Amino acid sequence: MTPLRQRLIEDLQLHGLAAKTQDAYVRAVRQLAEHYAKSPDLITEEELRLYFLYLKHDKLASPSTFSIALCGLKFFYQHTLQREWTTLELARPAREKKLPAVLSIAEVHQVLGCLHRPHYRVCLTTIYSCGLRLREGVHLQVSDIDGARRMIHVRHGKGGKDRYVPLPEGTLTLLRQYWSTHRHPRWLFPAPTRAGVPMSSATQPMDESGVQRAFRAALRQSGVHKAASVHTLRLRSGQALAPLVRHALARSGRQLAPHSSLSRSQLAPDHRPLHAPHARRRCARRASYRSGDGVCAVTELADILRAYGPAYRAKFGGRMPASHTQVMRAIEQCRTPALGGTSMPVPTAAKPNTSTTRAATGIVPSASTRTPNAGWRGSSICNCPCRTSCSPLRCPAHSGP
Repeated sequence: MTPLRQRLIEDLQLHGLAAKTQDAYVRAVRQLAEHYAKSPDLITEEELRLYFLYLKHDKLASPSTFSIALCGLKFFYQHTLQREWTTLELARPAREKKLPAVLSIAEVHQVLGCLHRPHYRVCLTTIYSCGLRLREGVHLQVSDIDGARRMIHVRHGKGGKDRYVPLPEGTLTLLRQYWSTHRHPRWLFPAPTRAGVPMSSATQPMDESGVQRAFRAALRQSGVHKAASVHTLRLRSGQALAPLVRHALARSGRQLAPHSSLSRSQLAPDHRPLHAPHARRRCARRASYRSGDGVCAVTELADILRAYGPAYRAKFGGRMPASHTQVMRAIEQCRTPALGGTSMPVPTAAKPNTSTTRAATGIVPSASTRTPNAGWRGSSICNCPCRTSCSPLRCPAHSGP
């Protein structure tokens, strides 16, 4: 290894890049040196410009390949060699947005049915049912499975982030049955061993490339003509996600985790029950579903925006339209039944045929069905974009007297 290559690897390590990213950047610099058959520190800026044109027009590199080469060479020349070249700022990969291939439920069952080895079949089934990445599924450990709460603790995911994902009952049973065949103290999917050597003595999990080859072979054998990969199993259709969503909503103690994005996979335990929409409607009618203060213990849209809205606007506010920011602030300030807010009973009503019925159900009548002062003393119309009537406690967004 040359001193220049060693210096590049050390700079990549100091920068805190992942191991695969380091390998990709070193490979990009090596390919440039092989193209000109000389050390990369002897290459001029004009030669680097011609190399980028070669990748675009002659080699017809994909945008992702071009982006990796650009990022690797940019890091090498700017950080390792301390050279500020305009070519590195000028070159950009072509932008394109492609729709990914999505497998239906029948196609997924058809592909998984063509997997004959149990360790591949169980691993890919877990990846599909839990929405895991390939590396996350292969590196699952026994301690990551929380059977009591039906959760999987995903460690060191993309970007080094941990998260919790729901674990369906059927997948948990399948994992228990498969683990009983090898009983490895650490890995759920240990690497296959030689004949006569128990799998419980394996020192590492099974190889990711073996899972990819098994999936491609099963895809060809199944007759599904789609450009699918293992990562395609994460792009599940809405019909396939419905049982998992019902599983997550039916169980108590789930709320969005305090992460940088509000993705569906970032769930964390909590002590407040999260009910499904039909259960929330029953909660408004039955006192048994109410908490001590008379309010249903559900996670509301306004609560989520109050918790994460300021941080989201601080990070992405410069790219958000002004109308989006206005609506977010309005929802944070005014909780109405239409937006999933707290339902309040109506005190006295002048018309028993309308307001008395609504008072029994605990739903505040909207501005479209009632006038501001009919049967409601001291009420007023809210000035926020929600355009609904407010309670006697006044809406926080109401600016009137």
